[in-house]
Amino acid sequence: MNWKNIITRAVLTFLQAGLAVLVVTGVENLDSLEALKPAGIAAVAALLSFVYNVVNQMVKKEGV
Repeated sequence: MNWKNIITRAVLTFLQAGLAVLVVTGVENLDSLEALKPAGIAAVAALLSFVYNVVNQMVKKEGV
């Protein structure tokens, strides 16, 4: 399993999702708790990307 590739994809997904949510929502005050929502959404997207890629690599390895 290529962990470096999987982690790289998850980090890139986190950054892309976080930036996209910040651009769309236009968070004005980065000191508030409102600023944590985009980070949370990006973290969920990165987690889903990580899980998807791990499962995908396992399926390819087993040849299912």
